[in-house]
Amino acid sequence: MAELMARMAEIAVSRHETAQALVLDVRFPQPRLLLTNASGLTWAPDRRAPPGRPPLVLFSEMTGRGFQMAIASSTESRADRRTVYLPPGEPDMAHLSYLSPDGQQVLVVEMDSKGWLPCRLVPHDASSAGRPVGPAPAQCTDAAWSPDGRWMYFSTNTGNGTHIWRQRFPDGWRRWLGSRFLRGLGLGLAGLLLCSFRRAEELRERTFTHARAAPSH
Repeated sequence: MAELMARMAEIAVSRHETAQALVLDVRFPQPRLLLTNASGLTWAPDRRAPPGRPPLVLFSEMTGRGFQMAIASSTESRADRRTVYLPPGEPDMAHLSYLSPDGQQVLVVEMDSKGWLPCRLVPHDASSAGRPVGPAPAQCTDAAWSPDGRWMYFSTNTGNGTHIWRQRFPDGWRRWLGSRFLRGLGLGLAGLLLCSFRRAEELRERTFTHARAAPSH
């Protein structure tokens, strides 16, 4: 799976009322169609799956009921397709989904006819409709998990601009972290967090190495 994700990148293309998920193998620059009626695609590795099983993906799709968009899971050929989260109304759209590191939970970015809603935490097995997470009332437009799955992050507007918030999984306290200052760089919240965690790990390793090398008195 690591090799697959290293050489492939997902591109969502919207044309009027249709959406297509294209896949680009970085070794060959020509994209190919992966899924129709699909956007916001992410790979969802199943650690319990037997070796050789096709990888699973999470994506948003139009349901055929007005503008309603649901979160679905399937293989890259849309085999074994199942609904992970279905918003209640026809105008409601679940645009983005992020699987937790343990594969059990999904963070969903959604909106209704009035605009963006707080982000939602739903079980990957679709056993319930989940519940809102992060600050509320708010407009949540992006989300991410910490690598260890202990924290949920949200790019959210509570009325005074877009800021990054952190909440302990599953229902811990919420904390404001600051403005989303890297919006213009196109990193996205997940990319920003990945860079931050890598930097923290490098700093921790340097500090540990320096402490071991320091002479004792």
